[in-house]
Amino acid sequence: MLKDHTDRGFTLIELLSVLVIIGVLSAIALPAYLSQRDKAKYAQIKINLRAIYTEAVIYKAEHGEYPPDANPGIAPKVDGVPVFVNFRTADDNPFGEVMDWDLLPDRTRSGAWVAKISDTGADGTRQDDYTTAGGSPGVPYRTEDDTAIVVGEEPIK
Repeated sequence: MLKDHTDRGFTLIELLSVLVIIGVLSAIALPAYLSQRDKAKYAQIKINLRAIYTEAVIYKAEHGEYPPDANPGIAPKVDGVPVFVNFRTADDNPFGEVMDWDLLPDRTRSGAWVAKISDTGADGTRQDDYTTAGGSPGVPYRTEDDTAIVVGEEPIK
């Protein structure tokens, strides 16, 4: 007697259809996930910059001036010079980037200099030389993928 063979399982067409649907959903979801991950990293950078900002303001209150620029005119990572000794290493930062502390002449206001903290962002290189104040003290701002915060502005003595 012949057995009745009923179809059990999926056809090749059904399996391929499911794979195509999964691929389409992944193509839609992955960029959104990566974008949110980068937003979270930039939020962490802002938190780090605000912490350094607070310490710099406290330093100025205690010493009457901002901390000196340990490596003036040297771009972080590009020249391979550490800028924050014993602060945080690049491995601790969200993108593995480098932060820099600068005391710079401010070309937008005559007779003043600006204390800035900058973070090189995802690409690890500085986008500009940060010689113009891009924001109000204590408010982080972005230049391409870099983030910076103006600590203070003082007349040149």
